[in-house]
Amino acid sequence: MTTKPHGQTPWSPLLTDFQVQISSPHASPHITENAGYLCEILTVTAEVIDQLYAQRYAWTGKEREERVMKAHLDAVALHDRLPKSFKISPSSLQVSPPYVYQLHLQYHHTILLLHRPFFQLLNPGKKGGIPYDPLGGDIHSKSVKDSAVRTARILQIFRKNYTNRCIPISAVHPTFTASIILLLHMKAAGDLGRSEALRCLNICITSLYEMNLMWNWANRSIRAIRSLAAEWQIDIWAHGLAQEITEECRLQFERYEMDDLPILPQQQDDLGLTQGISLDDIFESWAYEQAFGDNSFDFFQ
Repeated sequence: MTTKPHGQTPWSPLLTDFQVQISSPHASPHITENAGYLCEILTVTAEVIDQLYAQRYAWTGKEREERVMKAHLDAVALHDRLPKSFKISPSSLQVSPPYVYQLHLQYHHTILLLHRPFFQLLNPGKKGGIPYDPLGGDIHSKSVKDSAVRTARILQIFRKNYTNRCIPISAVHPTFTASIILLLHMKAAGDLGRSEALRCLNICITSLYEMNLMWNWANRSIRAIRSLAAEWQIDIWAHGLAQEITEECRLQFERYEMDDLPILPQQQDDLGLTQGISLDDIFESWAYEQAFGDNSFDFFQ
């Protein structure tokens, strides 16, 4: 069992005295060990995920299932073997260092990415897809639902103890992916059994709004989620989500939408430009392009 090493956290104006206190017992060796566990999880899953989201891959349906399940079981085994100091409590009162939450966030993200390509509704152009089962009757539906809910819970605890303004950019895409799965669950479940998914979705969306003050990618994710919710006729604002979003974060998203409008021909002439460029053209991300290529619906139209 790994013991918690002792160290000292440098003072920061962004942290309260309590946040410094709960962070201080964990010195850099603990951070390094945490990174090592994250690398192990990525090592056993990254190659399979890369192939899953490639535009063309040579796997048969059976081979895809076998490779995904092997990567899934390897990741779960690594996660289950984490030392006690790298486990996280479901209670927000027993706080772990922020980097430990990031380890678990990335673990659940790999599970989401491994199983998401199997669902017909998210990949309508691909053969061999299955319908999402809100009751978790198959391993793919159960895995993504559980990891999406756990992602929301991690974000909730992190937000309460550290705030999402200090969260690294690597948290944006896991939050986005979990949101898509929660929307999928709500669409498949209909009016029954969607309350937990809606609560978790509200946490994810609120977290993305808070991240947008630091990371512009969060705004792109928000727009994609809102677009998909509208397409699937899911009212994400029905239970007080708007009240959870601060005015500062709301205005930041509105500025993003205004800045992303294409430049009109008259504006091009005035500015001496030959072509309008949107923020989405500038901030192109392999993660989004891989996830949503020609064989799946486009969130960003």
